[in-house]
Amino acid sequence: MKRLLVAAAFLSSLAISMSAVALGDDGGQDIASASELPIATHLVSGCVPARTFDDCHQFWRLSLQKSSKLVIDYGSTNTYDVSLAMYGPKVTDYTIHDVDPLWTDRTDTKHEVVFVAPITGRYPLLIHNCSGCGNPLAYELTAHVYQYTHVMLTGPRVARAQSAVTITGRVSGLVSGKVNVQSRSIRTPWKTLGLLSLRRNGSFVFKVHVGAPGTYRVRAVFYGDGGHLPSSAIYSFSVV
Repeated sequence: MKRLLVAAAFLSSLAISMSAVALGDDGGQDIASASELPIATHLVSGCVPARTFDDCHQFWRLSLQKSSKLVIDYGSTNTYDVSLAMYGPKVTDYTIHDVDPLWTDRTDTKHEVVFVAPITGRYPLLIHNCSGCGNPLAYELTAHVYQYTHVMLTGPRVARAQSAVTITGRVSGLVSGKVNVQSRSIRTPWKTLGLLSLRRNGSFVFKVHVGAPGTYRVRAVFYGDGGHLPSSAIYSFSVV
């Protein structure tokens, strides 16, 4: 609540002062002019107040898919506070003074923020310093986005003993990558069948050789990569 009040105090002063001299790569002075925040890029930026007791701030935009994870590593490069505030995708310059941010964070050294997007959209990110203090804003920031993935498996519900069962799968959110496929019966541990490459639509197909009657399970695991979250799925079927 304290950090939300700090953000609200800054926004009230933002309505009065909108001028500053940018330093380095800079965002917009309002949401409408905000650029897309570079991803997986070390950003060094800031601004100097145009007048004594003015505020320094920048707006950026972040395009996030639902359930994707955003990780921001940021810090001050001049020992003064740096504050972050993220707003919902529907917030505009006309409504920002009437809503609370989704989250806020502040540091005068270095810090990390993790956020999972509740909906798909372009999220405004406000970066600013203290309200009315007249200090220059100087910060470094690196943002990483890990897209949500979802593994799905389909196959027969009943299969004959001593046969080969075809299982199809798909990893939504991926156009390339690999999945580890495994199988087991109710009496045996998990056995790795192989590491399969995904087709361009994220799909894959494999066969499971089953023996005696019973319940069998197959599992597909995507372990994640530099831009995607891990996921897995289990599919069960009966052998008669």
